[in-house]
Amino acid sequence: MSAAAVELAADSMALMWIEDSNGDKLFPVQQFTAAGQPLPGLRKLTGPLLHLLDRYMVASWLNLASDELGGRSPWAELKQEGVSERLERAASELATRMSTATK
Repeated sequence: MSAAAVELAADSMALMWIEDSNGDKLFPVQQFTAAGQPLPGLRKLTGPLLHLLDRYMVASWLNLASDELGGRSPWAELKQEGVSERLERAASELATRMSTATK
């Protein structure tokens, strides 16, 4: 993937990124396939969350093991199953909890 393609994917939320203290974008390697392509479905999963939470919170959630996912992290679930029904449900439940907490 070229640098321009990465930027375009980041701008469209097809890739997850966080900013370091220098303002540089960092892209977690978990979101790429072995061939270097973005995991399908990432935008569908993280898009709604990024409207409610900052990128660091979403990145943390993606890395945490979840009982809802049989002890796997959302990254692991996404790599193994794609955007599964239970992964969508876990993301939706997080969004609901967070939107309720901010009211």
